Amino acid sequence: MAGWWEKINAWLTRDTAKGESVSEVPLQGYTHDLDYFRGLFMHAPDFTAREFRLGLDGKKMAVLYLRSLADEARIAAEVILPLSSIPALVENAPHTFYVHTIRNLMACGTVAEVGDLTQALDRLLLGETIMLADGLRVAMVVDARANRGRGITPPEIETTVFGPKLAFVEDCEINLSLVRQQIRTPALHIETFTLGTRNPRRVLMLYIDGLATEETVNHLRMKLQPINVGSLLQTNYLQSLLGISPLSPFPQAIHSERPDRVSGNLLEGRIALFLDGSPEAIILPMGFSDLFQSPADYYDHYAVTTLTRTFRLLAFLIATTLPALYVAIITYNYELLPTDLLFAVATARAGIPFPPVIESVLMVLLVDILQEGALRIPSKIGQTVGVVGGFMLGQAVILARLVSPLLVIVVAISVISSFGAPDYRVVGLTRLLRYVMLAAAGVLSGIGIAAAWTAILIHMASLEILGVAYLRPFAPLRLSSLSDFVFRKPYQGATASQTKRVQRE
Repeated sequence: MAGWWEKINAWLTRDTAKGESVSEVPLQGYTHDLDYFRGLFMHAPDFTAREFRLGLDGKKMAVLYLRSLADEARIAAEVILPLSSIPALVENAPHTFYVHTIRNLMACGTVAEVGDLTQALDRLLLGETIMLADGLRVAMVVDARANRGRGITPPEIETTVFGPKLAFVEDCEINLSLVRQQIRTPALHIETFTLGTRNPRRVLMLYIDGLATEETVNHLRMKLQPINVGSLLQTNYLQSLLGISPLSPFPQAIHSERPDRVSGNLLEGRIALFLDGSPEAIILPMGFSDLFQSPADYYDHYAVTTLTRTFRLLAFLIATTLPALYVAIITYNYELLPTDLLFAVATARAGIPFPPVIESVLMVLLVDILQEGALRIPSKIGQTVGVVGGFMLGQAVILARLVSPLLVIVVAISVISSFGAPDYRVVGLTRLLRYVMLAAAGVLSGIGIAAAWTAILIHMASLEILGVAYLRPFAPLRLSSLSDFVFRKPYQGATASQTKRVQRE
């Protein structure tokens, strides 16, 4: 299946990839390279090419940057002023002496050498500053980017009563600093990838040496390196391009906006990916149980956490299966109901023109459409839609005898239960499974529901995320890892991260 998906993906992206691969072009010289960049950005008003001499009568130099991304004050103070205020270098200075002297004179941090025009262009588009010097066939790169993004704010999705009130932003450097505040060890390794031929973006891969297995790190590195795409805007695109069981509807990566959650998973031996421009991190590998765990679980009492996680799993089962159970019992197995309840249900369904399966599908479909509409309308009129859809329309369909009052209660409980999981991506999965269960119940009653869940469990057991089983610690069974599944082991003489560590295969 994976081979067929790679062929389909290659066929769909063949036109995009065609013509976007840029071959390496070595630098030709000061005049040629400066004209090359000026020609590329002749229609860009934020492009700046500042020429000056190295000292009073030294060689010509040019500093190239984009004003919308770079910090002009830093460039003037740390690059141009020191280089233009020194005595001139000798005209026939060797290459090593030339570059070494320029590095020593500048007041900025690291200075990198780039010998390829396409690489220099990528660094320029990332907001870095390019320096060209007469007589050199290399460009020097200085990181003088401006901080033009939003400030650090509290989390909006993964909110907790206790714990840090910090969330990631759209800048990788700021996000990295938030993680380093939590993990203060030199064992934190960071690898940088530049993805995107037309719109390059940086991707940072973080892991802790000694905790993350070398096999997992190499597996993810091999998936990142061959990615060839024109543009990469969000982490969801990156997860799709990694190609981890792309046909499966189950979430296969943890998306988090909290530095403490990312740090905790790094200390468990997992890997985090940051994309420049995205305010969330991807955590790999993951299991199905991670969808029902919240950062708040590690700030509450272990008994409260265990009870809360039980509620979340129960809510997932109710959200996916309760409408299907209603259809199975009303259509095929009504003898399971007590006599009094059976008469009440029969009275409520009197005059309903649709069979239970059609009635349930129409009601669930109506609720899902209302939910999608409420998410995309302006917030000021969202309450109005909620009142109209939840109360007036619900009463109208009952009075019109299109659905039974019992079904309205069943669907309402199912929809509310779908929001029980802390990961919002479970909501989409719940919707899909709800329709699958309804179809199975309408065809084969309770046997259909059991068969559908059996097929789903078999599919989940077949999934592997970077070599780690999706249903761990149950498939394969690891009793030592059950200390942080539903039941959370209390902290006893160890840090939270040590107690929470999950043993992976």
